[in-house]
Parts: sequence; structure tokens; C-alpha cells
Amino acid sequence: MAKKKLIFDIAIFAFSADLSGVPRFTLEVLKHLMTRDDLEIVLICSIKNEANAFSNLKKNINFNLPFQSKEKKELLFSESDEFFKQKLKNENKPLASLGQLEYFCLSLFPKSKLLKKLINFTKKIKNVTNKEKRQVLPKSPYFDELVTKSDAYFSPFHPLIPELSVKSSIRKAIVVHDLIPFVHPELLINNDLHLMLQEIADRLTPDLFIFTVSKNSKQDIKRFYPPIAEDKLIVIPEGVSPHFNFCADKTKIHSVLTKYKIPTDCRYITSIAAHDDRKNSAAVIYAFEKLCQKYPNKFADLRLVLTGPKTYNKTTFTQNAINSLSKDCKKRFIHAGYVEESDLPFIYSGASCFCFMSLYEGFGLPVLEAMQCGVPVITSNTSSLPEVVGDAGIMLEPHDVEGLADAFMQVLCNENLRNEMITKGLEQAKKFSWERCVDLIVEKLIG
Repeated sequence: MAKKKLIFDIAIFAFSADLSGVPRFTLEVLKHLMTRDDLEIVLICSIKNEANAFSNLKKNINFNLPFQSKEKKELLFSESDEFFKQKLKNENKPLASLGQLEYFCLSLFPKSKLLKKLINFTKKIKNVTNKEKRQVLPKSPYFDELVTKSDAYFSPFHPLIPELSVKSSIRKAIVVHDLIPFVHPELLINNDLHLMLQEIADRLTPDLFIFTVSKNSKQDIKRFYPPIAEDKLIVIPEGVSPHFNFCADKTKIHSVLTKYKIPTDCRYITSIAAHDDRKNSAAVIYAFEKLCQKYPNKFADLRLVLTGPKTYNKTTFTQNAINSLSKDCKKRFIHAGYVEESDLPFIYSGASCFCFMSLYEGFGLPVLEAMQCGVPVITSNTSSLPEVVGDAGIMLEPHDVEGLADAFMQVLCNENLRNEMITKGLEQAKKFSWERCVDLIVEKLIG
């Protein structure tokens, strides 16, 4: 049987090589698609900064796949190509970041109503400009030619390329991970994602497959998007990589903890921080302090470790929660920063508990990873998280600080409960796999 030619969009890597959320999903799906004998994969980047996208992906995976540039006919296999070298130089010229400027100004004048009005006005102008840019994005003759020769097109995140119109028979699919901008617009830092999701909704066609990662996200899509045929709206639950396993080797765990300046002689609860308030880190911080104040002697060795980029806005609830910590609790609070994927299993394995009180998730992959590493999980009862956790963890209303402090107490002090949660978590994690996720994609898209 002849191989099917699949175009795969790697635009999500255009700005960063970090693996979290959608980039992690994109990498895992690509890795598993590459193992199939029935596919020939060609990579593209549907947005600007294609050299960066290619380079950032290469930092995470060794591959020998062709990459089709918008601007050059030849398929490019290596970033050592002179064409890529020059493009990387041009793409990496320093650019002023409006977002960073906003955060800096707000940190200096957090209560200025005039400043906030000015920032909102600037965002509106920026959004209109961005929308206009997307509408007049020039088509590529090289993409036209590639589409003509291909059988299917898969976009893990970004809107479809306009060049798909040259071949009506090409099967095409896009992944809509969540509709946070529609469900919780108050959680947005900027409006770019809302515009992109609206653009996808505006361009829906009867032959387009919409994949999404949870039943909850599917219901949101049905609520906010135009009607989509049931056989075209498919749930493809995420998986968890096999290297996420419990590590019993304390030497290896201590080595990783030391790398991130986490004490090796203390118990710790770990959670995830972000540059916005959706992860609800503030509730975790408040609950940790409440626990320590209520039982000062019982948990004298306990630490709270947040992982994730240290880029949250100084005016967010997270920073306010950190600033409000007592002197003693502040000493026991550790923000480890971005943790490399290869180090995450060791951070999980060394933890007494993993806590994830997010306000909304399309899927909630960290919860699944933690369970497969044999760590008791406490999470919120919102959005897709109950689907992922099942009956293996403790679930609470995300703002229930008192309940969360009590849950910490139970997990840390009740050995029978801990063992039961660990066992159930390991069994629950077995229900999810990247192989199954990719099989569902290929089944619908390739047939």
C-alpha cells in the first residue's frame, strides 16, 4: 500500500523550545506519527518565524523529516543550511515586547486607572492590526505545490493555511484544545488567542475534522462554535510518556532537586505556577500557609515547591499571595522555575503530594504525569480534570483554601490513604496513552 502524504504544522514552536501544554502535545503526536509505516510526513510552519520553529523542534527531537519553507522550493532537512542560518539571524533580532512593557508599568503603578485604560486601548489597536495582518497573509506557491501532492493536513493548534483551497479533496484537521477565551475571558492576558479561535470558528467547513482533548472541551465547542457533525468532532485524550515513572533512587532524585535548589532533607508539596492566574497558584499558597500555621510543629520540615516560568505579572493573585506569606512560610516557599521535561519525573517522585488547583484545563496533563509517577494528587473539580483523575485523587472546588489545607493534612499524615491514592493513580494513568491518541487521529484523518 502506498504511503499517505501528511502535512504537519509545527508553528507552535516558532517562539519557544519549552515543552508544556500544546508544545508537549505537538511533540508527542509527531513522535508517534513518525513511527508509522503508512505515512510520509512533511513539516511546515504556518506563521512567521519558520526557521525558529524548525530549530526549536530540533532541540527536542532528532528527526530526518523534510521541512517545506514558504520561501524556498527545496525541502530543508538541516538548520545548518545557509538559508536557515540567515533566516534565524533575521528572526532573532531583538524586538520590543508590548507585554513586558505592560507588566513593567503595572508593577510601578499597580493602582493607576489611567494606565490600565491606556493599556486596554493599546491592546484593542494591536488586536485590530493583528486581525488585518492575518487576513492579508500572502499565499505561498511552494505550499500550493505541496498541498497538491498531499493527502492530509494536520494542525495541532493554529488556523488552517489558505493554500488548502487548491485541493478540495485533501483531508484536513485541526486541534482545538480548549475554549478558555470564550468560557473564561476574564482569565486572558491578551486577546490574541480569542481572535485565533474565533478565526477557526469563522472558517469551519463541513469536511474539517475538529479534534479536542477532553469531553469537557467537546461540550464547550458545541456551545460556542457553529454546529459540527458528530463524526467530525472527535475526542482524542492525551497520553503520558513512558519516562514518567516513579524513581526509587534517592541519589538521582537528590541530584535533580539540588539542580533546582530544592532542599533534599525536607518533605515538599509540588504544584505548577504560570504567568497568569488560571493555574490558581494563589489558592495553593494560601492553603500551604494555613496548614503550617495550624500545625507549626507537625510540618516544620514541609516546603511548597512551584515549578513553571517565573514570568507572572507582579499584580497577579499569585504574586499577592507570595507577598502576603509570613516570614517563616516565605522561607519555606520555593519557586524552582521552568523544569526540563527529563527532570520532571524526579521532582514528582520526590514529592509528598502533587497539587493542581487550576480554574480551567483543556485536559490537565500534569495530573496524569504525577499519577504515573506514583504521587498522591489533589486537584480541582472543574472542567476536564475529573475526567483525567477519576476516583484516584482528592478533588475540591478550586477556591476552597480551607478544604485544601485539610486535604494536605490527610495526604501527609494518613499512610493508608496515601497508598490507596497512589495505587488508584497508577491504574488510572494506564487508561491514557499517546498511541491511542495518535491512532484516533490517523483513523479519522487518513482512514
